[in-house]
Amino acid sequence: MKRFFVVDGHSQLFRAYHAVGYLSTSKGIPTQAVLILSTMLWKLIREEQPDYLAIAWDPPGPTFRDALSAEYKATRAAMPDDLARQLPYVRRLVEALRIPGVEVPGFEADDALATLVARALALPEVEVVVVSGDKDLLQLVGPRVRVVSVSGRTGEPLLYDEAKVRERWGVEPGQIADVLALMGDTIDNIQGVRGVGEKTAVKLIAQFGSVDRLYENLTLVPGKLRETLAAGRKDALLSRELATLNREVPFAFDLEAFRRVEPDWARLRALWMELEFNRLLRDLPPPVATVSDEAVPALADRAAVEAWLARAPAQAPLALDWAGQAGPPEPRVDGLAVFHPDAGPAQLAPAETPGALAARTLVAHDAKPLVESWLARGAAPPAIHDSAVAAYLLNPARSSYRLEELYAEAFGEGLPPMPAREAAELGRVLAARARGVHRYWEHAAAELRTRELWTVYEEIERPLVPVLARMERHGIRVDPARLEAFAKELERDLDNLTREIYRLAGEEFAIASPKQLAHILFEKLGLPALRRTKTGFSTDADVLTELALRHELPAKILEHRSLAKLKGTYADTLPGLMNPRTGRLHTTFNQLVAATGRLSSQDPNLMNIPTRTELGRRIRAAFIPEEGWRFVAADYSQIELRILAHLSGEPAIIESFRRGEDIHTRTATEVFKVTPAEVTPLQRTIAKSANFAILYGVSAFGLSQSTRIDQKEAQRYINAYFAAHPRVRAFIDRTVAEGRERGYVTTLLGRRRYLPDLTSGNPVARNAAERMAMNAPVQGTASDMIKIAMVRMQAALQARGLDARMLLQVHDELLFEAPPGEVAAVEALAREIMEAALPLQVPVVVDVKTGKDWAEV
Repeated sequence: MKRFFVVDGHSQLFRAYHAVGYLSTSKGIPTQAVLILSTMLWKLIREEQPDYLAIAWDPPGPTFRDALSAEYKATRAAMPDDLARQLPYVRRLVEALRIPGVEVPGFEADDALATLVARALALPEVEVVVVSGDKDLLQLVGPRVRVVSVSGRTGEPLLYDEAKVRERWGVEPGQIADVLALMGDTIDNIQGVRGVGEKTAVKLIAQFGSVDRLYENLTLVPGKLRETLAAGRKDALLSRELATLNREVPFAFDLEAFRRVEPDWARLRALWMELEFNRLLRDLPPPVATVSDEAVPALADRAAVEAWLARAPAQAPLALDWAGQAGPPEPRVDGLAVFHPDAGPAQLAPAETPGALAARTLVAHDAKPLVESWLARGAAPPAIHDSAVAAYLLNPARSSYRLEELYAEAFGEGLPPMPAREAAELGRVLAARARGVHRYWEHAAAELRTRELWTVYEEIERPLVPVLARMERHGIRVDPARLEAFAKELERDLDNLTREIYRLAGEEFAIASPKQLAHILFEKLGLPALRRTKTGFSTDADVLTELALRHELPAKILEHRSLAKLKGTYADTLPGLMNPRTGRLHTTFNQLVAATGRLSSQDPNLMNIPTRTELGRRIRAAFIPEEGWRFVAADYSQIELRILAHLSGEPAIIESFRRGEDIHTRTATEVFKVTPAEVTPLQRTIAKSANFAILYGVSAFGLSQSTRIDQKEAQRYINAYFAAHPRVRAFIDRTVAEGRERGYVTTLLGRRRYLPDLTSGNPVARNAAERMAMNAPVQGTASDMIKIAMVRMQAALQARGLDARMLLQVHDELLFEAPPGEVAAVEALAREIMEAALPLQVPVVVDVKTGKDWAEV
């Protein structure tokens, strides 16, 4: 039997919208409804494989039910703005999936569905599945008709056949409209009979069979209920008419017009790429990408390279693509191809590339591993552009910068996937991809200039690539013996802490299990459950911190988590990550992750080691310089507050920094109206928190949480701060307003942070975007400053022929290792270069320390 699936478009759209919280793309396009609807329809098509498929939509304008009752659906709120903005994408989704739509003026989607069902049932060997969450459509269920309600969150179906309808409602499917006639339907504002609920309505229809027979036998209904029904007879009959589906909507019907066909893969891929549905994209067949059958010439010697280069203009960048394995300290390069339109494609020997192309400018996508591989061979890397870095500057909020995705978005075409390492076609594929790099680079470079981002690219991000490659290759030494000893101490402390936790809890339980911990805290100990999650009551750090004021156990849990994280993430793990050949850790620096412009690191992440705790310092003490050398650490002092002073032009803060005052004490004097000598430690702490609260757009609630003061008091401090610093308030307001108008905010040097949610109709998303807008210019400028310093510092070390190495960048700190005879020179260089990296209206101060391990600096 053939299966005909008919989808209630608006029902599923609204269910999709409400299934999850607000979601948007990196460009601010709201997407939650399109995402969930895409997931549901894709799952239906793939798993159910329907023979025929249709989707019905409510038309604009009134329907025949509006003529019957002015109150029909009158209580429905207007469509939310962020859902309305998704409607064009929903239409594109349905068109890309090639699902025929039915929309008839004057009739709701439910009536169109009912008519589709009726006409399909007139044909033999066809069964119908209605996809909807609306209960009124259950009246269509019959021997060859089922209704499937699809869960918006999971996509799992709930199937209604005749038995299931009877089980859920206690009546036959054909009696659903009669039940609704009595009980009403709040969703559609069908009144029903006042005073009759679902249970009574079901009981009456089960007994009498229909509304008509009920009123024919009204004398059989006892007492007050009879009076209620009699008074509501007119409403009952009207409500039944409103609830009954029209199965004779006038439109042409040809079942073959609804035969399911393959989606338009190109349009579907383009839509899901635009909306950043990366998980769904992985389900699609790869785009067709042609690879030429022509052999790609291999440039076997320098003469062949020179002959090929002669055909390419001397100043034009040459595009590269490579195959291999990234990862410091020595990425593996198995194959490499080069392309220029005038010279065509060619294969190069990876080891020969730096020397052969030394005089030319290159462009690669994610060039750092390639540069690092050249450094590993002792070669000086040629000048090289990075199209991935360009893409990052154009949209720093993306989750992926894979060449295939960027190319498909830019040109609507595919690139060939990378073949296996030994594949014979490797050269041809690399050549095709190098051609793609060249084309995408021209596109991205033009966009950088159009958006006035070329200077940030050329002076900061591009020269940073080889700097990071050198840092990854150098790595950093770790003393495994110190880590092993610390791990044993942590193990003992955790054992003792575990026993104490069991004593306080009165029983043993899995401390790491949120469910078991919640049982202990909220059921056994009777502590208040402060926040609920999807799976139960929250036991996160914020909740435990607040509960710790009431009971000793939550504080012990927090301590246990801290120790366990240090042990598992660092003390136990770092020795195993050391490179056996170099004896050093080689982290990978991520240049394309943080939307603010900050760097991050992974494998291992060395930026999250605690700095202000004794335990964190114990971990840092295991990081040591080259034998006989010393560490030099140079750290910007209060750089974000100094940048805020510059950007806002606030005289009070500028004057304070110029005088070399303690900025937090100065703020305390202004907020609390006291002299510097009268400022208490608590007042300075509150002032410090207020300074950073302003910087990061923290609310009075957030400030009250961090300082443990009353929320109203926190708001008074914030108000007092802005009263004392009116230009800071003006700068914040101006930044948010400009961001709302332009769609982005900028750093001092022009780096952009796109924040389209500044105009979102969703207040949660809009408020989050406003906080980002407040901070992004400051944090982004700080990131620009330290990146400029890194580029200049590396150039200075090389120009002076120093052996010292730059090893790490962690937040506002640069860490070097230097032989004893170079320590003073590195100290002086770091201070000079970092302080001059980006001149401000206030002094830029760099604290420089030296030591025998990282904890000492």
